[in-house]
This record gives sequence, structure tokens and C-alpha cells, in this order.
Amino acid sequence: MIRLVLAALVAAGGPQPLGLAEALRLAYARNPDLAAVDVDAQLGDLGAAQAAHRYGFVFEAGPSIRRRNKPTAQSFLTDTATLDDWTQDYLVALRQTLTTGGTWGLELGNQTVSTNSKRVDFNPAFQPEVALRLDQPLWRNLFAGNVLIDAATLDARTARLRLVDRRAQLTLDVETAYWDWVAAREEIRVREGSLASVRAVLGASQAKVRAGLIAPAETIQAEAAVAIRESDVLEAARTSAIAEDRLRGLIGPSEGQTWTPTDRPTYRKLALTGDVAWQRADVTRPDLRLARLDVERQDLLVRQAELLGKPQLDLTARANTTNLGPAFGQAVAALPAFRYMDVQAGVVLSVPLGPNALADEVEKARLRQVRAAAVRASAEHNAKVAVRLALRDLELAARRYEATRLARSLADRSLAAERKKLGAGMTTAFQVLVVQGNADQAALSENRAVIQHLQARARLNRALGD
Repeated sequence: MIRLVLAALVAAGGPQPLGLAEALRLAYARNPDLAAVDVDAQLGDLGAAQAAHRYGFVFEAGPSIRRRNKPTAQSFLTDTATLDDWTQDYLVALRQTLTTGGTWGLELGNQTVSTNSKRVDFNPAFQPEVALRLDQPLWRNLFAGNVLIDAATLDARTARLRLVDRRAQLTLDVETAYWDWVAAREEIRVREGSLASVRAVLGASQAKVRAGLIAPAETIQAEAAVAIRESDVLEAARTSAIAEDRLRGLIGPSEGQTWTPTDRPTYRKLALTGDVAWQRADVTRPDLRLARLDVERQDLLVRQAELLGKPQLDLTARANTTNLGPAFGQAVAALPAFRYMDVQAGVVLSVPLGPNALADEVEKARLRQVRAAAVRASAEHNAKVAVRLALRDLELAARRYEATRLARSLADRSLAAERKKLGAGMTTAFQVLVVQGNADQAALSENRAVIQHLQARARLNRALGD
């Protein structure tokens, strides 16, 4: 009956072998939380690319039209009572936003003016123009583009590190759940073996009753032991199902699939000193790297806030020429030398009077900078504690395994001797059952010690940032 129940639990639909490496691969591919963090990392990469793409060239083109209509008494100038002027402007420009915070552009225009004045020699009149224009902040926002690019790059690195951290945590959770599942399956194996042994004792006692060697009441203890072992097997099956469900929850959607673990728990000794462990953790732990990146980012934000908090001083310069007759190419080539050009330049200063909200923003940025430094110090302290506890946990797990292995060996030898004594009629079935229970507990303790050592190694890897 029990074997049928277990077969229904683990063999329905045909179980597929599942090792730890395969479980991790499935979790990396299917876990929805990890997928969400991965999307955040992709968004961070796009944000960094977007910050750089703001400083490419932009092509502009478009027409504009303007009409001026007014009465005039100077008919001897216009030869009309109402002056009606139409101005059309066709502009083509190539502009670029600069990381220095300004913009520059090359403009090509062709202005056409038509009028109803009969005193104009050329109607319509065409006025082509080529111009260079520069708008550059000299104080506030100076080099703000560089700061924004650096901040976006740090944000992208932070998002990637969060993905690494979430992946490492998922690795620890999957390893812990997998070995809990293996431990539950090992417990089923031990319980089934114990049940088979107790049934053998019960069969031997019943044979002695039929032979008249012992009273029927002598089998009650063996029968009770069989019932208890059957209950233990069913409880172990329940524990195994819960452990498997937990593992399924970490892996992600896996409807219709049944698994059976293939990796067996094996003790592997690991020698690692505290200094070497901390050196590795200091370099590889994602939380430490995140805290340091945050300090770096806050430094950039302080620089940005300081730029915004300065008075505004903007430079505007424009150089243009309308000398674009038959030698158009020569006129364009002469632009950088400012030959035959009209030049316009101006500076605008803006200074806030009274309380300055931008100055307050600078103070806020500096406080966030101090807070980031404190968070970094706290993260380093917590990391040292985590590494120290993980090393201690691993050492204790190794000692516990050595003790349980010795206890298992002694319990097996004691059980073998007690069974020989029972066959020779030198002991009772009750005593064999007692020793059998001790051997079962020793086997379960050893299996659990191996599992705990493997899980302690996984926690150490997490503490080291591997």
C-alpha cells in the first residue's frame, strides 16, 4: 500500500531526472522575479545609451511665412496707398547638443520677400544665408551633459549588479531547496529500509509463535513498530512533496512535469581562512559593489547640483553671411575665417535674489552623499559579519558530519551484532527494535549532516559573493 502511494507521488506521469545544475538552469530561465530584475537591467542599459544619444546631430527643415500690411501716406515711395509685404523663409539646419551643456548648429536659409511696392527694383527679392550659431552656458549647467552620461552609466551598472545579486540569492535558495528535497528523499529511503527490517523482525517473531517458542503477545511490540514505521514513511513522503513544491516555486512554471533528484549528497571538505574569505568577499560581493557605486553616483549628483546652484551665465553667438552670389562654395568656406560675415554675440547673467531653492538642492545632495557613505560602511560591516558566520557555520557542519559518521558506523555495527544475537536466541525482538531505532536515527543524522554541510557551503558562497 505504501509503495503504491509513493509511486503515485513521485512517478506519476513518468518522473524526469533533475540534478542541481539543471535545476539552477531552469530557475535562471523561468523564475519570474529574476526575469523582472533582468528587464530592469536592460532598462538601465537603454538609459545609458539614451543619455549618450542626446548628443547626436539633429536635422531640421521647414518653411515659415509672414505678412506685413499697413496703410502708408508715403505714396511717392511705394506708389501705393497700402503696403503689403510677404516674407517667406526656407530654413535647413544641422544642430548638435553638446555635453558641455550648449548647442551649436549650421543653418542654411533662403528668404524671399515680395511686396506690392512699385518702387522696388527686385520683386520678389531673394536673400540666401549661411550661419553658424552657438549657445553655451558659461556657469550654470556647464558640462552638465558629461555628468548626466556618467550618472546614467552608473545607473546601468547598478541595475546589472542588482541582477547579479538577485541571481546569487536565487542560486542559494535553489541549492538549499534542492538539498532539502534530496534530504527528504533520503529520509524516505532510510524509513523504507527500517520498515523492511522491522517487518523481517515481525516475521521472525510470528514464525516463533507458530512454532510455539514464544507467546503471541511477544509480537505486539513488533506489530506496533511496523505501524510506526509506516507512519514515518508517509510523513517523509509528505515532507518530500513539500520540499519539491518549494523547489518548483523557485524554478518557476513547470506544470505537468514530475522530477526525481539525481545528485547524491557528498561530503567535501573545504579549508578557507577568514582573511582569504574576506579578501574575496570585499571584491565580489554585489551588495558592497552596489554601496560603492551609490557613493560614486552621489558624488556625481553633488557635482550636478553644484552646477545647477551657480548663477546663470549664458553665451549666445551667431555668425552669418548673405554674400552667397555666384561663389557659393567660397562663401561657405570663408565662414570659419569670419570673412564677409555679420557677427552677433551676447551674454545674459541671471542671479537669484533672496532664498535660493537650487542652493537648498545642493545641501540635500550633500546629505545624500553622507548617507551613501554611511550605508557603504554599514554594508561592509554586515558583510564581514556574514562571512564570519558562514565560516563558523561551515566549520560546525563539518564537525557535526564527522560525529554523525562515527555514530552511524557504531550504530550499524551494534545493529548487526544484535541481529546475530537474535538469530542465536540470545536477545529479544524488542531489543533489536530499540537498536534498529538507534541505527535509523544515526543514518538520518548523518544524511542531514551532509545536507547541512552542502547548504553551509552554499551560504558561504553567497557570503563571498560567488
